Amino acid sequence: LSTCEAQAQVNPYTSLCLRLFPYISFGSVIIEFPATEQKDQQQKQKRKESPPPDPSPLTLPSPLSEMEATHYYNGLPSRPILVARSSTTPWITTSPTGTTSETSFPIRELGPVGNHAIREVWEGSPSLGSQVMDVLQERDVKWTSIDLVRIKVVDEDVWPNVGPVVVWIGVQPRSLSGDEGLEVVRRCKGLLVERGLADVEVEIRESVVWGAGASWS
Repeated sequence: LSTCEAQAQVNPYTSLCLRLFPYISFGSVIIEFPATEQKDQQQKQKRKESPPPDPSPLTLPSPLSEMEATHYYNGLPSRPILVARSSTTPWITTSPTGTTSETSFPIRELGPVGNHAIREVWEGSPSLGSQVMDVLQERDVKWTSIDLVRIKVVDEDVWPNVGPVVVWIGVQPRSLSGDEGLEVVRRCKGLLVERGLADVEVEIRESVVWGAGASWS
């Protein structure tokens, strides 16, 4: 027997320590338990195989109600149908009775982007605009237009009331479900967050582009 094994047989306390600790030093000798080392290696391998948690999970609203989809763009001349949006701000009618007259819903208005950081990266290298188009192609989205605009709620009690910058994606009518639209919005919003543009929203609407002038509808 080695010196350490002899000590373990003679001294019960030493034997207990050997069972409790994977590495125990007696003088210049270190006793190693192979089973414990194997267990440690298995735990390390398990941690290595586990995917890292998402550091910035995106919270998106639930699929839209029919009323919100129909009246969200109240005030715009074409009154397009909303498919999905990234903003988590609740859509609330101004009428407690839930009526559907034009005065019952917030009125929205389009505006220019102005001086915003997205202008520098939208057509930069790599182009944020091309990355958004890649997402649409990967998801087989039948898109008709991609615009950068501001969309504000008229008479909203904020200053300055310019509205957020929105990546405004148009798709063919009835070509994209609400659930599919939310996934596209999530992917596009993730690209914005990666570029430090968390203040920019993504909205998908049903839209038809007429003629070479690419007019909105």
